Parts: sequence; structure tokens; C-alpha cells
Amino acid sequence: MSVTPALCRRYLRHAFSIGRLLHPSRCLKQKISHQGRRYFLSESYSCTEAWRKRLQGPSLQNVEDYMNFTVVLRENLEKTGNASPIDIDIMSNRITDAEPNQLDYIADVLHKFRRSPNGLNMLASSTYAIVRGLIDMGQTEQLLDIIQNKHEYGLFPDPYSTTILLNHCIKQGSYGEAARMAYELMLQEDFNHAPSRLLSLYACVQHARHFPTRSPEPAQAPLEEEEEEDWIPVKWVRTPYYDDHFDIQDEQLLLGKTLAMLGKTEPNLIGQSCQVMGLGLYEKFALGLQLLETFVSGGGSALVAKESMTLFESCLVNAPTRDPDAPEKELGFRAIADEIELMKCTPEEKESYLDQFKVLSEKVESLGGVKEVSLGDLVKTKVEEEMGAHEQRDMEAQLALFEEWNEQREKLLDSQVQTILREDKLKEVQQKLKELKQKEEVLKYFENQPEVEFAMWRAPKEKPQPIKDSDLDPEELRARRIKRRQFRKNI
Repeated sequence: MSVTPALCRRYLRHAFSIGRLLHPSRCLKQKISHQGRRYFLSESYSCTEAWRKRLQGPSLQNVEDYMNFTVVLRENLEKTGNASPIDIDIMSNRITDAEPNQLDYIADVLHKFRRSPNGLNMLASSTYAIVRGLIDMGQTEQLLDIIQNKHEYGLFPDPYSTTILLNHCIKQGSYGEAARMAYELMLQEDFNHAPSRLLSLYACVQHARHFPTRSPEPAQAPLEEEEEEDWIPVKWVRTPYYDDHFDIQDEQLLLGKTLAMLGKTEPNLIGQSCQVMGLGLYEKFALGLQLLETFVSGGGSALVAKESMTLFESCLVNAPTRDPDAPEKELGFRAIADEIELMKCTPEEKESYLDQFKVLSEKVESLGGVKEVSLGDLVKTKVEEEMGAHEQRDMEAQLALFEEWNEQREKLLDSQVQTILREDKLKEVQQKLKELKQKEEVLKYFENQPEVEFAMWRAPKEKPQPIKDSDLDPEELRARRIKRRQFRKNI
């Protein structure tokens, strides 16, 4: 583990000095109120009192000036290129001491730490503390930006902080922000935690019901070809590749893929409706039609909400198409946008999909499978019924984690302090040995004079560097040339 001498000396100074320490109640700057009726999770799910008690630990309580601590940490990162995970953990747990306009500075520290050798050793308690802290400060949008940019910051929230964030966004009516967190779970393919899965399902369904679908694209005039082209030599040409997962930037496709994945975790009406809705938004119309085929062949299991069918049809009607006769671009001109374009359906395929959908929707209706129900209300009822069964287990798990993190923090800090003290002692001993050696050489100079002179005689001599003509002024250069001519004449 990398250590930071300046910070550890600071811990020691605070620990052994008698001065004003921050009271835990002063460390929480609540910007928003969580008071109100229960929505999906009870107020006790967050274990707020137990979470606040961590601030009474010596490692967190002894930081008197939070921003000064953060500045020293950043300077150490710039100077050494590394930082200790325990320092980042202390900064993260006291993040509510910062003002909202200082969060960009703290994010920059996280970015630099992510690029350091210890960046992969970030403690789980640090991520949890950042999530909880930014929620308390009312900075969920900036929090989601940091979470989504994993390459720069490397935050992977655990299931409990994810659930708290989802519940907070839903409670505020910010279904779009809650859906952004659900996208991250989809990209990680991690819907194993029941509470976060249920909240993600509710948020995505609510977001999809009011999500603006695409409008038909107007015909674009062909671009005029440039007369001259500049070709740049490169060692190799990269073949553009679109993985249709991590490379997705379009929110409609993210929302659709998330709903399709969540639909597979739920049975019957809710799950099938989410899959149909999701595949429509995801613009995977062939897969959506295959799914309707299975519903028809299944007979009695064909249960789909009418709003899902309507949304699927709307997405299909407004789906952009590609020109099948467009010339293929040369490899050097191709980009990811061209790969995305190739995934679109052609006008003929679109017409075929519309005809198939019309036939399949009539068959599903004839089987009584299209239900005039509110999918949002169905999901809400399901979440309310099932969420209570998971709360107590999650609360106990969080309390156990708080105790484990507190013990881990104190042990790591003690270990770091001992390492610093040991290194300082070693440097002190080495300096004293150097001074004693110098004194011994002075005291024994006459006794060892023959050996010293012999060593000086054998030491390599530095040859004087020849003076170049370019280093001389005009007069000196002229005199040198005259000497050279005279030397050649004498030869």
C-alpha cells in the first residue's frame, strides 16, 4: 500500500493535540429533507443513525479542515502519482463537509486517484459514502454523471447504495435519473438484488410511458463530394466495431434494452409487457415479433398490456431506415456511426415488420391476451407487495457492513501510521550513519593518507571539452583559423 507522509503526520498531530474537534452533528449538511410518507422503502432502510455514528471514529473525527485535507491529498497525488485508499476513504466519508461548488475539485481528486497505481484498490466504503453523501447534498445529477463515467472515476455502487439512490430519485419523481442508474445495472447485467431490481423496473416503466419516441426522419439531400482529399499515412487502419452494449449512447436504446432485460426476470403480464415495450424502444423489431409469435403459440399465456403493444407499434412506425443501395464505404472512411447505420432496417423490412405486427396483434387480441390495464399501476402494486420482505435483511447487512468498514478503516490507518513512523526512523538512522562515516573519514585522514592519495591517483580524470568554433566570438575565431593555416604551412 502506498503511504502519504504528510497526511499521516497530520493524523498524528490531530490525534495527540488538545483542541476543538468537529462534533458529528456538524458534519452533515442536509440540503434536502427525507421526511414524509413511506413510498417503497421505509425511512429506517437507510440506517441513518448507525451511518452517522461512523463519524465518531478517530480517523474521521480528527479531520478539522476538510478542504485543506483534500488539497493536501491532491498535492500528494500530483507529486508522487499515488495515494493511499484510506486517505480517499476519509475524504469520501466526510464529503458532506464540502460545499456544492467544491464538488468538482473532489471529483478531480477521485479522477487522479483512479489513474494512480492504487486506483483499483478503492475501498467499498468509499463508494458507499460518496453515494450517500451526494444524495444528502441534493447532487444526484452530478452523482449519476460520476457513476456513469467509470473509466474516469471507477465508482461501482453496491446493491444497498444503489437501492437508496433509486428510491430517492423515485421519491422525488425523477424517473429519468432513476432510469440512468438502472442502465448501469443493465450494462453490468446485475439484477440479482431484488430491491434494486424492483425499483429499476418501476422507474424504467414510468420513464418509458412518458418517453418521447422518435419522429420520422426527413429525407436528407445527398452530400456533395469534395474535389480534393487529404490522405494521412498511418501504421494501421482500425476496423470500427459497435458492440451494441457498452457502446450504446442513445438513451432510447438504453431504456429499451434495460426494460427487455428486466422483463425476463418477471413472469406473465408484467414481464411480457416489459419485453415487448423494451424491444420496441431497443428497435429490435424482429425479436419483438418472434416474442409475439411465442405468445400466440402459447395460447393462454399470451398476456400483454395494450400500452406496450401501442408503444411497440409507435416505435416501429417512427423507426429510421437505411438505404440498402447505398455504396459501401472504404475501410479508411468507416466509423462507428456507419456500423450503427447498418443495424437499421431497410424500408422493405420495415413494411414487412408492420404487416407481421398487424397480423400478430390481431391474433393476440383474439386470444384475449391484450389487456386494458395500466402497466405502471401493476408494477407499483408488485413493488409495494414484495419490497417489505427484503428490507429487514438489507438493513441487517448494512449494519454489519458499517461495523466492518469502521474496523477496517482504523486498522488501515494504524498500519499506515506505523509504516510512516518506521520509514522516518529508518531515514533518521541512515542520516546518522552518513554523518558518522564523514566524521570517521576526517578523523582518520592522516592515518589513511596513502590510501586516499592512491585512490585519488586512480580516480578517472575529466578531460576538458574542446571549444567549438560556434562558441567563439569573431576575433577569437579569426585568430584560431590563422593558427591553423600556419600549422598547415609548417607541415
